[in-house]
Amino acid sequence: MNTLALYHDLKARGVILEADGESLKVDAPAGELTDEDRAALIEFKPILLKFLSWRIEEEPVRRTQARWVGPGLIRILDPFTGEWHEWPSSKCLYGVVAEADRRRKGGAG
Repeated sequence: MNTLALYHDLKARGVILEADGESLKVDAPAGELTDEDRAALIEFKPILLKFLSWRIEEEPVRRTQARWVGPGLIRILDPFTGEWHEWPSSKCLYGVVAEADRRRKGGAG
């Protein structure tokens, strides 16, 4: 098994790995990790730390924004292009409408 295979195997089984400086944080469902998993985590720890740190640094944070712009109309920011698009609220997902509501009430940026 290589590092990437270990990472994907554990992720598929609900195990969350995080780099925290020189520490590797492992959050696994009860009873999920075997002795072999623990041994592999120890063996591949240096590579996993580099991999997890790289992924955090390299992935840009992209968030959408949604705002009410009129009765029944929501403006949504596309985080990839930076363009705003207007949609009828009846066509928007519940989470988009909820974010627009929070922004109108002053709960978010």
